[in-house]
Amino acid sequence: MRVTVFGATGGTGRQVVDQALAAGHKVTAVARNPEAVDAARDGLTVVAGDVFDAESVAAAISGSDAVVSVLGVADRKQPTSVYSQGVANMLAAMADGGPRRLIALSADGVEPNPNVNIGQRLVMALVVAKMFKHQYRDMLQMERILAGSELDWTAVRPPRLSDGEHTGTYRTDSEPLKDSSTISRADLADFIVSRLEDSETHGKVVWVSN
Repeated sequence: MRVTVFGATGGTGRQVVDQALAAGHKVTAVARNPEAVDAARDGLTVVAGDVFDAESVAAAISGSDAVVSVLGVADRKQPTSVYSQGVANMLAAMADGGPRRLIALSADGVEPNPNVNIGQRLVMALVVAKMFKHQYRDMLQMERILAGSELDWTAVRPPRLSDGEHTGTYRTDSEPLKDSSTISRADLADFIVSRLEDSETHGKVVWVSN
């Protein structure tokens, strides 16, 4: 499978690129700064791109079988539209004769999770939700855009991300997970790569956690 990855220079993006290559896929890694990606690997193509630029998005997607969006922002204090506008541009390019499969990274914190303990809920409401309010607001807008698409999309909601080991062991559900607190970026990437050809998650929001 030929996979285009947006957000390839981030912590999760690097894991997705590495694991997709290891699984035998051919990967196009999209980055505003292509020099930040180690391009000297079989099956990997690195291209310059900006998700706000519809033409560069369409060019990066051309010829691919699936698209992965693991976008992130460096400055969480400022409002952003990188998730919603980025995915909107991806969907537009895909609808114009491109691939049908899109997996987009969201977050567990975009809405309150009733299945975690009261301590976690307080921390989320009083600390995390305020800290990431701009990202969460735009991620919810991104999910609304996905919900209006007829393409084969999946939105992934992980909890707090860590740089822990790649265990390959994690929980998933179409409802908020009980006692969901963290997942390693490596295991999150494992889930994303393993679902590239999975029709069961089409048109769904999926929660994932260690």
